[in-house]
Amino acid sequence: MAKILFGDYLKSKKNKGAVYESDDEIAKRVKALIESDAFIVQPRFRLESFQRGMELLEQIPDHPEAEAMKQICLERIEAGEEALIRTDFENAKYHLETACDEYEYRKVSEELQAVAEEVKARRDRVSPGAEDAAFYDAMIREAEQMKEKADAKAGGFTRKATLRRVCVIAVAALIVAAALYVWLSGYAEYMAAKLEGMAGMYESSYSRFYKLGDYLDSRSQYEHYKDLYFRQREQDESKSLQKAKAGDTVVFSGTKWKVLEKEDTKLRLICTAPGEDSAFTHLAYDGETKMIPEEAGDAGNGSGGDAGTGDRTAFHGAPDDGTGIVFSEGSGAGTRTASWKDSSLRAYLNEEALKHEFTQAEIDAMELQTSGPSENVQFGTRLEDEVQDRISILSVEQVEAYRKDGIFQKPSVDMWMRTPGHDMKTASYMTAKGSMILYGNEVTDTSLSVCPVIVVDYRKLAS
Repeated sequence: MAKILFGDYLKSKKNKGAVYESDDEIAKRVKALIESDAFIVQPRFRLESFQRGMELLEQIPDHPEAEAMKQICLERIEAGEEALIRTDFENAKYHLETACDEYEYRKVSEELQAVAEEVKARRDRVSPGAEDAAFYDAMIREAEQMKEKADAKAGGFTRKATLRRVCVIAVAALIVAAALYVWLSGYAEYMAAKLEGMAGMYESSYSRFYKLGDYLDSRSQYEHYKDLYFRQREQDESKSLQKAKAGDTVVFSGTKWKVLEKEDTKLRLICTAPGEDSAFTHLAYDGETKMIPEEAGDAGNGSGGDAGTGDRTAFHGAPDDGTGIVFSEGSGAGTRTASWKDSSLRAYLNEEALKHEFTQAEIDAMELQTSGPSENVQFGTRLEDEVQDRISILSVEQVEAYRKDGIFQKPSVDMWMRTPGHDMKTASYMTAKGSMILYGNEVTDTSLSVCPVIVVDYRKLAS
């Protein structure tokens, strides 16, 4: 058997010539449509069937049975159109009864509008006094009434939706207003501070509570979380100091320190980069000293000022000199000298600054260190006194020794050294570039800073 390709089959179908039917064949087809009418249920399909029959009859106008079949088709089309209108009307009524939202009621309204227009068009084709005319008028009135009902229902949904939107907007506005009130009243900040404290973010928490002042119980919360922060900080510092060695950088009292030397559990530390707002900047060697507010020096603020609020320069006493720094007269009397023992700087570091920068536990862990004689070989000036302090500063001899060992090269500020300058009214200092100025500077100059030196026993801090 020969193989037939599908492509060749399609070509043969395409090239096939037109097939013509005889009038009798067309008549048979129309008869078949008429006879099958009883088996078609949907009015729309029946209507389409007879409309097709009319199209076929137009092709055989001279056929003996054409006129009779045409009359049958016209009657059936007329009946089909009426049945279709009734069906559409009943469907619209059903849809109206089952509609449940605005969209469905809008669709029903459109259906009823279309039905009313179809019925009006059909009524116009019958005589005014005919029975069908009264029926159509009643159907039109009912359709219009149902349309009004559908429109009213849809409008009700629209009003409800509008009311809901207004309510939602009103509630949102109330929420925003309440949130704004809470924010402005400080409650939001209070809760933020509380949540930070509960999450272990003690430093940020007590700082927030401090800024809230007397709001609710912010004062007691401030003290509580400040204490927790310092205890946490002391534990972390103890662990860090145990692992440190000479030359390392560690954090103590919330500040970075360089380890100058370590012996057993004791470490000598120097703060080479005191912050601009710390208690160690803009200090005279012997003269005017900073006055730290009583609360700012509350036994271990450590982070500066009032609980890290940036108030470290909020010193009170005499008016400032235009630099933003406020000073008071030092405790010494008479001529200012480079004597470390009698200097206002030594007194300030071991009293005001000590309480301001360190917690009581950190102070208890700080060892007394001996500051011995120091000589300026270039100018022949010398200190003979030997004193003990918790906070001291380096002498020229100590700086040279640490530089030789490669442990300490230069500070980040111009720092005082515990060695006289060219005379006893001046003190040597080291610049931020690492130059040692042995000629010195007037001891009353407040443009210099100090790089404090402390000795810490981490075993005491851990206990």
